[in-house]
Amino acid sequence: MSKNKRPQDIYRPVQRAWKQDETMDFYEEADAIPAGGIRLEPSNAPMTAGHALVAVKALEEAPDGYRRLDWSGQGITELPKIPQHFKNSRVVLLHDNKLPSFPPELAEMRLMQTLRIDSNSITSVPQYIQTFTLLQHIRAHDNCIANLSSNIGRCKQLVSLDLQRNELDSLPPAIGACVNLQKLWLTHNRISKLPFTLSHLRGLKTLRVDKNQLTEVGFNLVRLTNLTQLRIGHNQIKHLPEDIGYTSRLQELHINHNLIVALPPSICKLKLTQLSLDENPLSRPPTEVALRGLSEIFRYLNRLMYSVETWDLDFGGFKLSHIPFPNPETAAPWELQAWVRLKTLLLPNNRLLALPLDLNLMSNLTILDLANNCLSTLPPAVGTLTNLQVLDASGNNIQALPRQMSNNLQLAELLLENNRCTTIPEVVMELQVCVRSATTLPPPTL
Repeated sequence: MSKNKRPQDIYRPVQRAWKQDETMDFYEEADAIPAGGIRLEPSNAPMTAGHALVAVKALEEAPDGYRRLDWSGQGITELPKIPQHFKNSRVVLLHDNKLPSFPPELAEMRLMQTLRIDSNSITSVPQYIQTFTLLQHIRAHDNCIANLSSNIGRCKQLVSLDLQRNELDSLPPAIGACVNLQKLWLTHNRISKLPFTLSHLRGLKTLRVDKNQLTEVGFNLVRLTNLTQLRIGHNQIKHLPEDIGYTSRLQELHINHNLIVALPPSICKLKLTQLSLDENPLSRPPTEVALRGLSEIFRYLNRLMYSVETWDLDFGGFKLSHIPFPNPETAAPWELQAWVRLKTLLLPNNRLLALPLDLNLMSNLTILDLANNCLSTLPPAVGTLTNLQVLDASGNNIQALPRQMSNNLQLAELLLENNRCTTIPEVVMELQVCVRSATTLPPPTL
């Protein structure tokens, strides 16, 4: 056959390995090397097959033959006999067909590096997947795959695995042996739990497990030191790992449409460029904070983290409509303890309408700043804060103080200016010996 003539006995001939432009002429096989074989001597020398290292040598030393087998979009239900010219193909394209399973003929193609078999009707990834020791890329999305062979762990060179829109309900723990894996896409399956062995994929850069049935992350994210994108939205996850903020390179975090109530404070250590939170019943941070964007979320969580170490919490200026005191029944132990231990709680310049019923749990408070809110009264629970020394309730709509405040014997400063009190409250008179200053508005002029 002449040099410029395409071969006619194949479906779609493919360029040689050293040709980069797909529009260039194709060449027939010239002294082909069998799958897994190596050239020991000149071209007339005998061939030998061997393990992965032999195949690698064959890949480097065999420039002849077609490097792409393309039978995509043919509507085939079974694979035709693979021409000898293509058994050393590096790229195999079988997508957009009607294949019901992985063709057993593929086992002959030991030098395959890229496999596209997406958009078929395949139900499982077979055990002979281990044959492809050089395989780097698998695209098998949009199939009916319900089972992934544990032999996938023997594909040590695997870089990307795309199994989106299949019927997987689990992953084999052996996936953790694919130490070179950088991209793992599992969107829209039925996975309810991820294997802990994913923690071993330290080269992983992007992980997509959204639109599954996860209730937890299930593995150690911190070990994934190269992870930049994590998509776990549209699941049933209730809690994120408290140390997620130490996933050092994470830039995109998508956790929308879950059951997440609280974000770990460590998350503000991340240098995120994208954070999707919508459709979660958030209380930490409150929804009104989350809606204002990444900077406000980080500012809120930073102050919460600071309070854990200092016992001083400043939530001033967040436009909160309620004090985000954690629910004792559902909150993480560290968070509840952080609030209970507080000595200073600063909440000025918000939109508070009431104080929480659990205020009595913060018995260690010595300073409580409620200035410039929308409070019309103080609850009787204020009287249980027996260590309280400073109470700033100025700039509200308070008309009276609860009788229980007579128990605040340590109170030294009470600020009530710019309220609706027309006279000094009676309870203040009883605490006169303990009050350093109590200022009210003068009676309105009629």
